[in-house]
Amino acid sequence: MRVLKYKKRELAKVLKYYLERNTMKKLLPISSITLAILSLLDNFLSFLPYGYMELPIIATVLAVMSIFWTKYKRSSWVAFGISLIALAVTIYFYYFPEVIPY
Repeated sequence: MRVLKYKKRELAKVLKYYLERNTMKKLLPISSITLAILSLLDNFLSFLPYGYMELPIIATVLAVMSIFWTKYKRSSWVAFGISLIALAVTIYFYYFPEVIPY
């Protein structure tokens, strides 16, 4: 019985460490890309007339955090590039608002 409890505790520790480590490595770039794409859709689609400036800023911060957290993996750099593009588009539409007629 003691052996079973010991293995359960050890397995729980290993599982907790694995989930914490790998989840953050995947969660930060994916959330950054999601916010950046949402921001791009927000700028280009006329039925979303919000133009939030905070979304691409948050996406950029998450991308920078993911670069340092994942030790410079390619997915983090892709997320950083997409979030910078979304930030540039948002700043452009903020200062030069144009309504695209349909």
